[in-house]
Amino acid sequence: MSFFAGQRIGPYELIEPLGAGGMGQVWKALDTRLDRMVAIKFSGERFSDRFDREAHAIAALNHPHICTLFDIGPDYLVMEYVEGAPLRGPVPVRIALAYGAQIAGALHAAHSRGIVHRDLKPANILVTQAGIKLLDFGLAKVATPLSAVENTATIPGPLTRENTILGTLQYMSPEQLEGRPADSRSDIFTFGLVLHELIAGQPAFRGDSQAGLIAAVLKEDPAPLNQTQPAIPAALDRIVRKCLAKDPGARWQSASDLRDELEWVAQTPAPVAPTPIAEATPPRRWLPAHLREPALALLALLAFLAAGLGWMAFRAEPPGTWSAVRLSGPPLAFLPRVSPDGQLVAFATLVDGNAQLGVMRSDGSSWAQLTNQTGIGYVSNFSWAPGGSSIYFDRFWDTARGVFSIPTLGGTPRLVLDKAFAPQALPDGSLIVAEADAQRDFQLFHYTPDTGRSDPLPIFFDRNTQFPEVRVFPDGQEIVFFGFTGTPSSHPGPRELYVYGLASRSVRKLTPTMAPWLDPGRERTLAVTPDGKSLVTLAMRQDLFQVVRIPRDGSGSTEILFSFPKLLTPFGIDLGPDGSIYLDGSLRPMLVLRLPATGGVPEQTPAGDMGTTTLIPAGDDRFVYPTIAAGLHFLVAGSTGSDPRPVLQAREESDGPLALSAGGNFVFLIGNARDHQIALASLRDGRIVRRIPAKIPPDVTGLATSPDGTTVYYAAQGGVWSVAVEGNAVPRRICDGDSVAVDPAGRFLYIKQLNHDPAALLRIPIEGGAAEDLPIPAGLHLTNAALPANCVTADGRVVVETATPNSFFYRPAVVDARHQTVTPIPVAFAGDVWSPTWTPDGHILAAGAGFESSVWRYRKQ
Repeated sequence: MSFFAGQRIGPYELIEPLGAGGMGQVWKALDTRLDRMVAIKFSGERFSDRFDREAHAIAALNHPHICTLFDIGPDYLVMEYVEGAPLRGPVPVRIALAYGAQIAGALHAAHSRGIVHRDLKPANILVTQAGIKLLDFGLAKVATPLSAVENTATIPGPLTRENTILGTLQYMSPEQLEGRPADSRSDIFTFGLVLHELIAGQPAFRGDSQAGLIAAVLKEDPAPLNQTQPAIPAALDRIVRKCLAKDPGARWQSASDLRDELEWVAQTPAPVAPTPIAEATPPRRWLPAHLREPALALLALLAFLAAGLGWMAFRAEPPGTWSAVRLSGPPLAFLPRVSPDGQLVAFATLVDGNAQLGVMRSDGSSWAQLTNQTGIGYVSNFSWAPGGSSIYFDRFWDTARGVFSIPTLGGTPRLVLDKAFAPQALPDGSLIVAEADAQRDFQLFHYTPDTGRSDPLPIFFDRNTQFPEVRVFPDGQEIVFFGFTGTPSSHPGPRELYVYGLASRSVRKLTPTMAPWLDPGRERTLAVTPDGKSLVTLAMRQDLFQVVRIPRDGSGSTEILFSFPKLLTPFGIDLGPDGSIYLDGSLRPMLVLRLPATGGVPEQTPAGDMGTTTLIPAGDDRFVYPTIAAGLHFLVAGSTGSDPRPVLQAREESDGPLALSAGGNFVFLIGNARDHQIALASLRDGRIVRRIPAKIPPDVTGLATSPDGTTVYYAAQGGVWSVAVEGNAVPRRICDGDSVAVDPAGRFLYIKQLNHDPAALLRIPIEGGAAEDLPIPAGLHLTNAALPANCVTADGRVVVETATPNSFFYRPAVVDARHQTVTPIPVAFAGDVWSPTWTPDGHILAAGAGFESSVWRYRKQ
């Protein structure tokens, strides 16, 4: 059948041909129902019933590194349209490890559902801005057989027919070449071929003819990788060789084991070169052109400071290596905390979707779950009591629900302090805890359980902080924290690293020159050394995490202990008495999710380094969100299957909150965080339309506009304000509130108030009148996150971010103001769904992050 641009195939309008594969032609097309781009693969024959059943199984795959199958026609498949380049080598080892782990993770997701790819090859693996995408997953096994075998084409055939060659000749396993049944281990062999070529830049096997190539695969061993890449780690060469074993039983038996080994190699550090941490970091290659000059100027200044001062403040660890071991434990473990004697490690794990407390031996040989309570939130922070006989832990829901204690050997938890969290035990038996202040920001207190006395400390954390970075030095005299100091009215500003004296009540800032590289946004990555002389935390340098040691008194050198690629994101860190460092390696890829209002499986688009979770729909399947590059904040536009692109023509930094406005414009903040303005820009060309001159505070937590675009509403300092877009009007305070949205009909303001427990949602007539509370059922609480500006429909349906007492993850719900009902939205996604908002076609757009994690132990050799 011939096809042409503009032709309609059901709801799909063909745009342009993309190529041809073993099945037939491939076209880019527009799904006119959802207004999104797709790829359609046409077959020369109608599909069988069996193909239909198997294709439905493939469509159920939900993984960020697998191209999604959207729809099945009588002779065509509708796939996610992915923009990217085919995988090619050679690439640096760190990149090969990252890509390899992503491919292995995708294979594991498919194999666990009984789906085997059978045609894995570089042409079926695309490299996008956010990583790897696997194409044609499982389709080769159900296509129609051909009579001839070609060197570069896919050779399809029935799934279970023996003595038939299935796949692409250069990327086949021995059993496939012999026509024997192939299982998941055949994919692992092919994965080894792909990884070998990615590292070496040339195929593992070669031949002058088809017969010669087949003979090489069946009988020869590939050349060692270190012949072409001398610096290749021996462990990585062993991984590839095991993949390429002729006997399937001698290969890796599961893609999950293979993924874990690749992550282990990525986490195992090499000796650190004596390079100062303050070396200038070049901007990301997709930093907007208009930001490159100021960024380069800043980097030049940093390089000068590094040359003049940095060598005195930072030095590398003396020569030595650290070895890493992944502790077995449960399938998902995070936030390691080592017992005082070093024999046990407490950790958090997910049980039925909720975080519970567990303990394992420090070598990972055995583990046990300590808590199983439901209905009162999830475990988020914990610390060992002096002596190690019990563990203090908290429960967090939409806010702090209490600090508890439980014996290390198990038992019934005991409530220690209601509505507190983040316990840190002191040697005298007292606790450092966090509690919400009147604005629902969190403040530290020194609490004595024996007397019930609770003394406030001048230490504060943002209201969205569930995991305050606070640790106690072993002598109990001081604590170290990433946060703010001052009074509730003066604490807004950038977080810093401080030491606070409990007796002296003095505060000192540690190593301020490290501010550009330390990572206070990385949750709970702060620990103290057993001798109490130093603290250990993370720094970021280019695409590396660096574990650094900082002297407690701030007088000595800051040492880099070891580095590892940013393949896995540490979620917590701790040290054992022997100096071992325990880190968890967590996978939390940021995604943009799109799903029907009734819920289901969301479409997933990688979002890279999303600065905040706020985003807005921008038409044509696009969305706008903040991101960070080279330390600068700016707005980008993304869409399904495409790389993000800068939005604005302005040179200044730009950030959220964001809101759609009239006339194809949107509202945002422009300038740095301390001195920003509200501005309007065109979604079409990024031109700045208007800067509102009114001075606004630094802590703006919400933006919205009237339907006609003449008024901007914003939330700041516990209040909701309005200001006219034109002229030089002074902002007018409307009411208390922490975020605001406007319904498209222009009748009501919808306001979230956090000075209630639980948080409240109300609406106020724009023209004036009494506020109306919108009921939220007892088992569903609003989170502390701001209302997205476009979260309300014209008929009064508000999509909100909610927390339930039995889930670690946040989920959307719809509050129907007209009918006074609340409907949770079921989402088939193993992770958080943040900041949901409506799209013009009635779908839900949200930020999302999956979650995988395991605990690693590092020891210096």
